[in-house]
Amino acid sequence: MVPMSTATATATFRRDRGPREKRAAMHAFAWTVLFIVWHGYWALGGDFGFGDQQAAFPDTTSSVAGWAFSVAVVGMFAAGLAVPLALARGAGRRRLLVWLMWAGAAVLAARGGIGLVDDLLRFTGVQETGLSGLSDQEVLGTSHPSAYTIWSTIGLDSFFVAGGLLFARAARPASRRPRRRRLRRPSLAAAGYAAFALAVAYAVGVRGYQGLGGTVGISGTFDDPDAMRRASLLAGAVILLVGVGALALVRPWGLRLPRWLVIVPALTGSAYAMAHALTAYITKSLHLLGVIELEFKGWAERDEGAQFLWDLLFYEPWFLGLGVLVTLATLHHHRRTGGSDLARRRLVAVTVAGTLALTALACAMVAS
Repeated sequence: MVPMSTATATATFRRDRGPREKRAAMHAFAWTVLFIVWHGYWALGGDFGFGDQQAAFPDTTSSVAGWAFSVAVVGMFAAGLAVPLALARGAGRRRLLVWLMWAGAAVLAARGGIGLVDDLLRFTGVQETGLSGLSDQEVLGTSHPSAYTIWSTIGLDSFFVAGGLLFARAARPASRRPRRRRLRRPSLAAAGYAAFALAVAYAVGVRGYQGLGGTVGISGTFDDPDAMRRASLLAGAVILLVGVGALALVRPWGLRLPRWLVIVPALTGSAYAMAHALTAYITKSLHLLGVIELEFKGWAERDEGAQFLWDLLFYEPWFLGLGVLVTLATLHHHRRTGGSDLARRRLVAVTVAGTLALTALACAMVAS
């Protein structure tokens, strides 16, 4: 066969670019624009995103190394604009553009991911010097950073991760050739097994561990440590039963039970789990903003910053994830027992409404 010419390859590339791929590339382009504008805002004296620190840029014009750094940064800014735009328009060499997008995704994801792990280790107290070997004092200028500084740091690192994901999302469709065979859609049954695995891992690895005396994930000390350990073990046992119950939604033995005896408890539990997470996100965010004042009983000593990090980045995502997985597995069970599409949509609507109602009630009770 005669190799395809560069012009023909470029034309084919342009034809193959669909609206979804173009949007993905333009999202990466928009991220870069926002990133550049944000740096311009800092350069003009703005400090949003730095926490309680004052934004300060080093002098990069007094040495050869400084000029080299400035040129490299400007070059990356330019590439971050030009490459996604060329990918969206189907211009240039396809393979080169894809590789540049993957390289950008890797750099951004590594920068943000490493930063988030470093933040988590330092702010939770697991390792005071984090991955970088630097303490809070050396990184942030204070050994006791405020909640605003902590969340600003996490937000900035998360912004890099988001950029990496956007660049990877734009590069991935461009690096694949159209497939003739359509892949089979995964069954919702997988959600039931995932819910079981998530529940068992949490029941044993978190509640069991803490109930037996483990301290990782506990941001302080309790007035009655023994009572808290017993409560943790009891919660672990209940969560373990939830995991076993999730199997009723996907295993054959679940078909022997009345449909509503399986579906009603499952959706009730999933609504409670999701409302638990949403309530924490809303009330603790309002507490950090000073809108409400939460009361935390049972603690002898408590590190609020570390507690909120563990809650909002680890514990509550687990509740939210378990609720979503159980809901999906319940829809699978409803389908396999002969339920109609209309009834399935009603189940989703009732679950969403119940979750929002429980969230509103819980927020009102906590804030009162």
